[in-house]
Amino acid sequence: MGSTERCVQSACYWSLCCFRCRDSGISGCRKSEIGESFCLSAGNTLNDLTALLNASLDDFYTHHVLLPQERKDKHFDLVLGATQGNDTRLWLSDQTVLRRSNTYGAVGSGAEYATVLLSRIYTQLPLSKATVLAAYTIFLVKEFVEGCGKNTEVVVLDGGQARMLADSDIALMEYHFNHALKLDSMMVHYIIGRRVPDENAALNNLTGYLKSLRTSLEENPNITAEIRGWDIDWDE
Repeated sequence: MGSTERCVQSACYWSLCCFRCRDSGISGCRKSEIGESFCLSAGNTLNDLTALLNASLDDFYTHHVLLPQERKDKHFDLVLGATQGNDTRLWLSDQTVLRRSNTYGAVGSGAEYATVLLSRIYTQLPLSKATVLAAYTIFLVKEFVEGCGKNTEVVVLDGGQARMLADSDIALMEYHFNHALKLDSMMVHYIIGRRVPDENAALNNLTGYLKSLRTSLEENPNITAEIRGWDIDWDE
């Protein structure tokens, strides 16, 4: 579940994503209470919002998750983001614990895979490139982690504004990511020494495929672009 909302009485935009919540009634109630915390912080700093969020999570578990044995079925994980002016925050929740991240974070059944992946590929990037990296990470998690799937939603928080990527843009990126998986497989086969009749031709195909993907993602983010296959002629 994901949502993006703006508190009318403030310039605080926020995004909420829940990746694991097994009780739909609790999900709606939790969303409402968290949303109230954002709106109550109108006119205050994001430090004040952090305190309100901590209190909201603690209060929620007190009133709705009374017994420890119930938490297995009613537990939820959250990714929360907020921006106010030039101040932007990212939080992860685990029951009543709210933790701030200065880099990246993941929750839910795909969190372990996503965290390992991001530890390898994350670096400081312009926001437009970081957005693509986020979509790529989600794409791989959905491909390889059982139970992760359905639609991808990407929300960008920047300079007091929040926007959600269009479904068509995400679909186009995932089209390119599928080609990246094919390229990755070809590179592994080449690296481990799979025989090719023409070494130069094989390298040209690999670099051509790589450049094609880079150009498509850099220059054509909003239009459908066909990518040449650049298949290698394996000698076997």
